[in-house]
Amino acid sequence: EDNTLDISSLIKVTATITVTDNDGDVVSTNVSTTSPLSIEFVDTNPAITNVVAPTLGALSVVEASGAGEGKEATTTITPPSYTATAVDGTDGGVVSYALTLAGGTATGLVTTVGGYAITLSVSPDGQTITGLYNGSNVAFTVSLSGTTVTLVSNVALEHDNNQGPVPAEDNTLDISSLIKVTATI
Repeated sequence: EDNTLDISSLIKVTATITVTDNDGDVVSTNVSTTSPLSIEFVDTNPAITNVVAPTLGALSVVEASGAGEGKEATTTITPPSYTATAVDGTDGGVVSYALTLAGGTATGLVTTVGGYAITLSVSPDGQTITGLYNGSNVAFTVSLSGTTVTLVSNVALEHDNNQGPVPAEDNTLDISSLIKVTATI
């Protein structure tokens, strides 16, 4: 990338020479440089180094609990650490966050009632990911507000109900491999 702006062909230096003798006669002449004045504006590229990724705690809700006090889970993003440098100074860097898909929209999850497949949909602003089933019905949402991530479960999801001693019943569904929080500096 060429970060220089050369305007030397646009500017000439002209000197005006004025001489006055003892009886007040004045003579003037203008003389210009034979080559243009050399002027360059050099831009510097900022750099981001020593980046340590943001961290995010776990979210856990009781399935089909819905939204509301005590029914949804929230966690706070610990911002990334980094060093921002530029020759002419920096604004310190601004970090913004968005929810993104780790892969495609298919989840492999299904609802307990009806066995409907759940697909993921990301809002245009990247602030909400919705797990949809049977058209536009909402199974769960993961939303982002500032540095707070919230999980809300609206319907029960199918999971392994093995009651045997080995393996024991696993009542958890982990969607962390499906959704990422992306930090942009």
